[in-house]
Amino acid sequence: MTLSTSAELSIPASCYCGAVKYIVHSLPTSPPKLCHCTNCRKAMASGVQWAGYMPASSIEILSKETVKGFARCQSFFPGVVAFERCFCSQCGSRVWNVLVKEEDGRQVRYLGVFPGLFDDPDDAKIEGFRPKSHLFCGEEVALTQWRGFDEMQLLEGFSSAKTAKTDK
Repeated sequence: MTLSTSAELSIPASCYCGAVKYIVHSLPTSPPKLCHCTNCRKAMASGVQWAGYMPASSIEILSKETVKGFARCQSFFPGVVAFERCFCSQCGSRVWNVLVKEEDGRQVRYLGVFPGLFDDPDDAKIEGFRPKSHLFCGEEVALTQWRGFDEMQLLEGFSSAKTAKTDK
């Protein structure tokens, strides 16, 4: 069964401190991507940004008063007229991106959510957020270009070994 409507999908998400909470009620409108551009890497303080975008109406925001939107920046994508990164005012976690696109002569607002904020990352409902492509691979950090990740030890916590998945 494909989960795609608010009646079928409800994925709770929150920031690090829990002050920002929201529920995702749809799958992304286009396949999620891993972005390696310098802009996204620096904004996420990570080697990659993983996000899925959907119409803003698909997100039920439960605690809007703790969200700060700033860091407006230029978008590199055709048809995008505005792009903004939003954060929790308490802990500073990135909570979503706001992207405004020009579609059929009108502006449509999308939110880009980060699956890393989903409260239950093992929930089968998040399969639709599996990344399908990489963007800006020419700007990829050397660390993500290393090969041999499959041979690395996987740890459940700081010390207990986890069995590696072999389903490639």
